[in-house]
Amino acid sequence: MVENELQYRITREEAEKFETALELLAARPGSDDPDDLFFRRIEEDGLRSQLGDLRAELAAYESHRSGRRGIAHVVQRLWRTVAGTRSATPPTHETR
Repeated sequence: MVENELQYRITREEAEKFETALELLAARPGSDDPDDLFFRRIEEDGLRSQLGDLRAELAAYESHRSGRRGIAHVVQRLWRTVAGTRSATPPTHETR
């Protein structure tokens, strides 16, 4: 979670690096080898996932900084506090 301007700047710079890595991956010539295609897809998925996480953190901080707070942000923040871990996810609701 981005908590201040320094972390925001660093996170933004890291997001730009992931964007560049995705562009370079797309520009790199591919191979017809199924294994190469498989690993390239894994690499692309990983880069996109991490970039999505960074963008979400940036958006949450921008929202916080501007004073806008949605219920999802409040619930997420509360859950992380209660769970005591950054990577914790809320449990799903299951009907019995």
